[in-house]
Amino acid sequence: MRQVVVLDRDGLLTRQPPPREYLRQPEEIVYLSGVKEALRRLAAAGFRFVIATNQMGVALGMVTAAEAAAVNERIKNDLAREGVQVLGVYVCPHRDEDFCACRKPRPGLLVTAARELGFSPSECWNIGDSPRDILMGIAAGCKNNILVRSGYAASSDELAQVQGVVAVATLVEAADYILQNSKEESVARATEPSDKIKTVDELGEIAERARVAGKRVVLCHGTFDLLHPGHIRHLVAAKRQGDLLLVTVTRDAFVNKGPGRPAFPENLRAESLAAVYPVDYVALNDPSSDALPAIEKIRPDVFVKGSEYGDSNGGFTGARQKEREAVERYGGRVAYTDEITFSSTQLINKFFNVYPPEAEEYLRGLRRQYKVADALAALERLRTLRVLVLGDAVIDEYHYTRMLGKTGKENLLASKFESEETFPGGVFALANQLAGFAGSVELLTVLGERDSREQFIRAHLKDNISPKFFYRADTPTTVKRRYIDATFLNKLFEVYFFDDSPLSAGREREIWQYLEQALPKTDCVVVLDYAHGFLSGNLINLICGMAPFLAVNTQTNAANTGFNLITKYPRADFICVSEPELRLAMRDRHTQLEPLIRRVSEQLFAPRVVITRGPSGCVGYSGEQGFARAPAFSGKVLDRVGAGDAFLSLAAPLTAAGVSMDLVCFLASIAGALAVTIVGNRSPVEYKDVARAVKTMLA
Repeated sequence: MRQVVVLDRDGLLTRQPPPREYLRQPEEIVYLSGVKEALRRLAAAGFRFVIATNQMGVALGMVTAAEAAAVNERIKNDLAREGVQVLGVYVCPHRDEDFCACRKPRPGLLVTAARELGFSPSECWNIGDSPRDILMGIAAGCKNNILVRSGYAASSDELAQVQGVVAVATLVEAADYILQNSKEESVARATEPSDKIKTVDELGEIAERARVAGKRVVLCHGTFDLLHPGHIRHLVAAKRQGDLLLVTVTRDAFVNKGPGRPAFPENLRAESLAAVYPVDYVALNDPSSDALPAIEKIRPDVFVKGSEYGDSNGGFTGARQKEREAVERYGGRVAYTDEITFSSTQLINKFFNVYPPEAEEYLRGLRRQYKVADALAALERLRTLRVLVLGDAVIDEYHYTRMLGKTGKENLLASKFESEETFPGGVFALANQLAGFAGSVELLTVLGERDSREQFIRAHLKDNISPKFFYRADTPTTVKRRYIDATFLNKLFEVYFFDDSPLSAGREREIWQYLEQALPKTDCVVVLDYAHGFLSGNLINLICGMAPFLAVNTQTNAANTGFNLITKYPRADFICVSEPELRLAMRDRHTQLEPLIRRVSEQLFAPRVVITRGPSGCVGYSGEQGFARAPAFSGKVLDRVGAGDAFLSLAAPLTAAGVSMDLVCFLASIAGALAVTIVGNRSPVEYKDVARAVKTMLA
């Protein structure tokens, strides 16, 4: 590639000093007209520069080596401010009679620069204003020599007749010639698919060189999880919009199509696109699900989308509107292809086993019974719900460590602290999950007066949550600190900072009085009970008696095993616990699950029940509809903390809204599957995430 330009200095870049005089001070530098603009244009096209100059004045004692170096350094800095990168300045300080290898017209300066900087003399461009400059290039094997007719070259006609030598009047004309004759090299397409895969930054440089060469840059963006005929036609049509087709691909972490997707990892999706003829270059997008990062760096002349993204299909909203604004900000436009369309999702669902066989069979049956619109309509029913969530306050701390090994003198394992994260856990995590689906959420809990963490808690609650805090004297807000192996995210052990003693009679009475006013004003009450001292027997009885619709989840943890059973609630409209928690409450390890579910339903007067079973999915029960099941959809489990809250955040309000148990189990299982891909309660599962998964899984 001819991406290096070798330049003479005096008479080409700067004004030629009078005979027998030399530039001694940076202040004496005068640049010739048009020099900086010419070099800026070449730099924008991807060229880098080397200066090679004879400075016999050093040998003659008319200028010191330090003075010559200072002048060269000023020129480098001046050009750098123009965006022109000078890779090096190579100087011959000798006289002709010294017979050195570096004095022009000998090739030493160019050969040395090529060896040190890693370019080929035969493929660079060599520009000078003297026959010596051009003869240096020819001697070094340079095939692209340009003689600028200024200074010493004004009357040098004989060199212009030599093959590989072009004569022009100014450096500006030399730049024009290089750009015109290097168009094809500067934007040449790669021949092997692997050579076509670049970074987004590299695509930006390729696009800039193409524009300088007068070419139109086209950009497409997408997931391309299964490359099909619709994609091929889309790409062929996109290439017709310009000269260079660049494609950016959504990375795996940002493919929001539900559990099990993408079906193909990002590197395979990029390789598949690179093998398609119309595509010139491919890059994995910078961290984002939309094309904004790529648009900002590539600045396409045309951004091409499929017809399904046009105005007739929802127009420009959200991310699409931002993409359009970014394209137009850089003088581009958005275009649509109108080709035959296929759905990657439908093809994957039909021909590929993304999920385990049990889940695939389940989804095939569910698709026969429900459409995407049915599931989305069920989610929409939650938009107007007023939810009151009650439960124990918990702050989760993750302390990441790296294991060092056994200590020298004791049987202890030592580890090195790396970093830490703090999340709102317990009832705060559940409230944030619920707030993504319900219209409004009121939160009621008890904080410790000592180290309450209230400021942190309020800062991490969603805007549509109305918190009401009561306080316990001389206790902290519960903190659960987990120590995590930073390499594999394995949990090592945890420490509780808490006081689970009962509330004082006075505090219990205050909460009672508040609940008497709040309970009748809600549509759904969700209780998350960790048995950390908040929910006393009296408050439980009040809630069970007054809640319009009551959903209860009791959780077993290291501090309450055997003491926090679902059976302590005299009634509920909906209960949601794990299978081990159900068996512990019913004191039955071996009976089949369905009879146990019926028993707890009858005992607690709970007409609706869901039992979660970890990797075995969940079992739902409704007195009117009987049993329903859903498998686990999670293929990759990063962290199980928060998965139960995500499941409950949909199961409870959906049941309160009268949604069928089939859809309750399906939608809640999606939320749980999405949650296990998130570390702790770092972020909640959102409505849009579940909706995208529904569209993917029921397509």
